[in-house]
Amino acid sequence: MTDKPETTAPDHSTESGADTLRRLQPQHRDLRKAIPDVYIEDTKRSHRMRKPNIDQAVLLLAGTLNLTGVALSVTVSPCWALLSGLVSLNLIQSSITGLCPAAVLLKKMGLQSGRAF
Repeated sequence: MTDKPETTAPDHSTESGADTLRRLQPQHRDLRKAIPDVYIEDTKRSHRMRKPNIDQAVLLLAGTLNLTGVALSVTVSPCWALLSGLVSLNLIQSSITGLCPAAVLLKKMGLQSGRAF
């Protein structure tokens, strides 16, 4: 028989929770240094949703109100077509005069100015 040293599992029953965390933490805290091919940082584009400017918000609001008016006029009552008509008239008026009531409200809400408003 050969004398092999007896291997036993280390006894961790006496270590505290902090010692366990330190023992289990990876050696490299920064994954970009540990695995540079896997972690790719996209610095050119932000993946957060950006706040729209006033022009985009006015177009979004007008389109939503137009579609809502059409959907309600088909499903509920033909009188809802007036909503789409009023929104369309407001778009025509604001393109001629440059004054849009929705843009004034959105500016007060803190949206940044666009090219038109």
